[in-house]
Amino acid sequence: MPRTPRTDSPSKARVSPIRAILSTVAVFAGGILLAVTAAGGTYAIWNSSAPAQGATLASGTTGLTVNNLTSVSIDLTGSTLLPGRSVVQSAPLQFKNTGVTPLRVTSPSTVFTPASADLQPHLQISLRPAVAATCTVTPEGSPLPAFTPVNFTVGQTVPMCLEVRLLSTAPASVQDATAAFTINLVATQVRP
Repeated sequence: MPRTPRTDSPSKARVSPIRAILSTVAVFAGGILLAVTAAGGTYAIWNSSAPAQGATLASGTTGLTVNNLTSVSIDLTGSTLLPGRSVVQSAPLQFKNTGVTPLRVTSPSTVFTPASADLQPHLQISLRPAVAATCTVTPEGSPLPAFTPVNFTVGQTVPMCLEVRLLSTAPASVQDATAAFTINLVATQVRP
């Protein structure tokens, strides 16, 4: 009897075992990848671990005092303030860095009370580092010194002078007037 030709091609018969091998390899590779991912680490032969001691963290502090106080009131009423002249407190104010970080003091701003509205436009305020053991007034006609930023190391005390001047153009209507004001300082940490 004559042979009947096969309808299967030889190439299809070879593809089938290759597909089976590739499918098996893919399943094993997926399983290995899944196991490594789930373990979250390596499969090292020697592993070791030790508990960490508890850590304590504490934030630093900043502080600036004036004459060892956080707020100080200076009374200049014993001094006569005349047009074009200044008054100062003879002993410098003692500014001290009481924190644990170096500070840079900048940008003083002066805030007057509402009751000082009549006198305020005719006053000039100057705060500056002292250059001597006592504060002295700036000569009449000379501009008051501007504030320059001051660096404070930890624990450092810097003597400062406060000077108040009545402008020479002040009108007679401000005679016997009083003014109260606050000087706000900005102290920022100096980072190493």
